[in-house]
Amino acid sequence: MSASLQTHLKILLVGLLAASSVSAEEPRALISEAAAAAEAVTDQRQRAWAFGVVSEAQAKTGDRVGALKTLKPVLDAAEALPKTEPRRGEVLMVLSRFLATAGDSAGALRTLDGFASPKDVATPMYYVSAAQTDAKDFEGAGKTAEKNADPAWTDLAYYHMAHKQAKDGDKDGALRSAEKILGHHKAGALGFVAKYLGDGGDKAGARDIAAAGLKLAKDLKNASDRESALAAVIMGQASSGQIAIALETVELLERPRSRMQVLLSVAQAQWEEGDGGGAEKTLSVAVRLARDEREVFQRLSVMGKAAIQLAEGGREDLSKKLLADVMAPAQAMPDGLLKCSIFSDIAKLQQLLGDERAAEVASRQALNSLASEPLGVKVDWIRDAAKNLSLFRGSTGAVAWSREQKDPAAKAAGLAGAVIGEAESGTGSVPKPKAPAKLEAKVEFSEPSGNGFLDAGEKAEIAVTVANKGPGPAYAVRVLPKTGDLAGLLLTNASAIGKVEPGQSVTKSISLAATDEVSSRKAVFSIEVKEGNGFDAPRVDLEFETRAFRAPKLEVAGISLGGGG
Repeated sequence: MSASLQTHLKILLVGLLAASSVSAEEPRALISEAAAAAEAVTDQRQRAWAFGVVSEAQAKTGDRVGALKTLKPVLDAAEALPKTEPRRGEVLMVLSRFLATAGDSAGALRTLDGFASPKDVATPMYYVSAAQTDAKDFEGAGKTAEKNADPAWTDLAYYHMAHKQAKDGDKDGALRSAEKILGHHKAGALGFVAKYLGDGGDKAGARDIAAAGLKLAKDLKNASDRESALAAVIMGQASSGQIAIALETVELLERPRSRMQVLLSVAQAQWEEGDGGGAEKTLSVAVRLARDEREVFQRLSVMGKAAIQLAEGGREDLSKKLLADVMAPAQAMPDGLLKCSIFSDIAKLQQLLGDERAAEVASRQALNSLASEPLGVKVDWIRDAAKNLSLFRGSTGAVAWSREQKDPAAKAAGLAGAVIGEAESGTGSVPKPKAPAKLEAKVEFSEPSGNGFLDAGEKAEIAVTVANKGPGPAYAVRVLPKTGDLAGLLLTNASAIGKVEPGQSVTKSISLAATDEVSSRKAVFSIEVKEGNGFDAPRVDLEFETRAFRAPKLEVAGISLGGGG
């Protein structure tokens, strides 16, 4: 992989770590700052990547015209190079992807014309079709896929289409795309279609599709292809509510690595069905397999994700034990994307466990591990790691890190990526309503004993009801717990609500657990409700009493001495 691509992948991940903390007014300023940094990049390939990510940020925030204007000078400079110049082709292939993202698929395909071998452009042509799919131009994506000279990339293009259509609930479209796959990816595509349909509530349809995928997967001769397809089918079975069948199918997997990874998906489905005990048991099997895994990243990834599920399910004690087992080997990993991915999981986990300071440190470690990224890695891994942090951490850290970088390409792509992360998290580029929203929040506190105290070892529920009493819709609504002195308490993180229509009310629950170390005192914290256009609800303060652990008082009721004679 070229050095410029490695640089791009590294700095794109940094930027994608951004999320909900960037306000609706900030993206334009960040994009301008990123463009200024990109202007200082002298290497032509890195310059293409830097301006490409800037244009992607513009496109993601709705400024497609601006995105194309950003790309034009770099595109003109590349096309002016002699056709014998190797960098000309490399830069044009890079720019084709960003042209498609900006909405100019025809222009993207034109940049790929004239190459000596159609095979040379098979990969960038796939990215063009993927961009068309993401824009829901399925007809155009299909035409681009059919032009691809590499059948494997054609199959992957239809695979991507099937994913997208299934996520959108388009069962028929997803099945049509899956049917166009000629190779081994068809079985896996059906598995993922089943998963997304099951997630969307179509359990019956998901079961039928998973069964079809299972039949195809079993017939695959190549062991690696079969394992991959079976893993996707198992996810579809679990999402369709067939937990027992999914666990039976797990037994068909020959590699422990495949088993431990897919068991995470089965456990997640069990949590969603309310079977916490079953999920915990499934996770214990996954962790046991992980402990025997030699490859450090695979081992820590499964253990970290299992710990996250346990924390989300209220099993904080088990989650903390796994965290302790993960930390030391994670610290010993060499810098790079894999280490960043592990520390992204650690940051999310520590945030779930209520340790904000430790979560911030872990986020910083994730970012710092990219400074000397030596590996060429897949873009989907980059986006997975980015989303893991962006969901729970704001963009502030990513922006600050980017501004510290001496490499202008890193700075440009990091800042632009902060905007991309915000947009992909659902909080960027919110629509502007014709009438304002007016949000009000109501908070109800309940604890299990009913004595009015949150006792050590108890878990309380805080129900936050957000009502929109204004004439206009509210967008990108988020519930943000603002902690005060919460020593001995574990509070879950922010919760996204999304759009709230006029007259609508939405309730989100926040868990608050008291550890055995909690003291007897008055606890105070606040709930903030933020809206994408600034129509925030007034802050709500919450006070309650906590009570320390009290050892049972034992008394001797009496002594009886017995004996004969």
